[in-house]
Amino acid sequence: EYMGTLFLVDHKSMMAAALPHSQFEVAASIPVGEDVDSFTSLSWSPDYADQFCAGSWDGKVLCWEVCESSESRFLGSAQLDAPVLSTCWSMESTSVFAGLAGRSPAGVEGSHNAVMWDLHTGATRVVASHDAPIKEIMFCPEVSALVTGSWDRSLRFWDVRAPARCSVSLQLPERCYALDASWPLMVVACADRHVVTFDLQKLVAPTSESLTEAPSDAALNPQFSHCKSPLKLQTRCVAVQPQTRSAYAIGSIEGRVAHVTDLGDGAASTPTRFFKCHRVGEALFAVNSLAFNRDPSRRGMLASCGSDGLVAFWDIEKLVGLYNLERKAESIVAGKFNAPGDLFAYAVSYDWHRGPQNYAAPASIYVHPIGK
Repeated sequence: EYMGTLFLVDHKSMMAAALPHSQFEVAASIPVGEDVDSFTSLSWSPDYADQFCAGSWDGKVLCWEVCESSESRFLGSAQLDAPVLSTCWSMESTSVFAGLAGRSPAGVEGSHNAVMWDLHTGATRVVASHDAPIKEIMFCPEVSALVTGSWDRSLRFWDVRAPARCSVSLQLPERCYALDASWPLMVVACADRHVVTFDLQKLVAPTSESLTEAPSDAALNPQFSHCKSPLKLQTRCVAVQPQTRSAYAIGSIEGRVAHVTDLGDGAASTPTRFFKCHRVGEALFAVNSLAFNRDPSRRGMLASCGSDGLVAFWDIEKLVGLYNLERKAESIVAGKFNAPGDLFAYAVSYDWHRGPQNYAAPASIYVHPIGK
């Protein structure tokens, strides 16, 4: 059950006093018995700048509140019956959605579900389903819909007010590995290096703020472009650059990121530039997560998280490294900026790339205040 009420803490004094590379551990505040296997995802509340949640391989969704004086408070958790691959918040920040790799309680037999966890009542219910694990999930407030990307090669938009009501279903060229959006651009990165971009404005009826009903993909085609990633190896993450309508960053398992600005259809989009990252000597590590800072005063600030245990901050406009945080012993599996852009949370967990025989526990979450 979710503990405590939602409220916003004014932590400007904490930001002003923060050292450039300061950070504090959040997962240390988890009560005994709430230990997790490995984290899979992080997401911040859109309305409360100090609250975020994380999902884990052992089916948990956990919530924290960042308080003043670089402290945190554990708010509660939900135990689901399948691994949580992704999480996001509702538009009002009253619920958390979780995309699962398996069947959840009250779900459709044989399906892989997305569950909504009500933070005030603690109740959970199924709001979406796919024929394969739901790798990515996000709430799109502009169309008032939950978006799910699955390994069943589909991208679906759901009206969460009704039980498992799919408004739009779009076919993807391959399994969904990553997705991100900043109105009106949505980018979906798939297996075999496929990248599909969508114009979300085409999903909205001219006289409505809700999704257009479409009986088939042919009746509604918001796809803007389809190309192969400019990176040579498997895609791991993608982040759409805010304050733009046509730019995104994409990362792969080869320790490399591309900043793409040309969304023209064809064999490959044209990246403005590449840069190498998350490499130790000759060893190349996966870029597990990319996130742009949405604060206009920090335009172009990009964070990358790698399997080398490093969080790096970049100025994507100038293509220069800003600074790195202290390297951790295990992989950084996820990282996100909060809505105002003054806090960055990241999860340290074993990411299984060295096999189950090298599993290391426990998992941890840290918060880094972003200086001006």
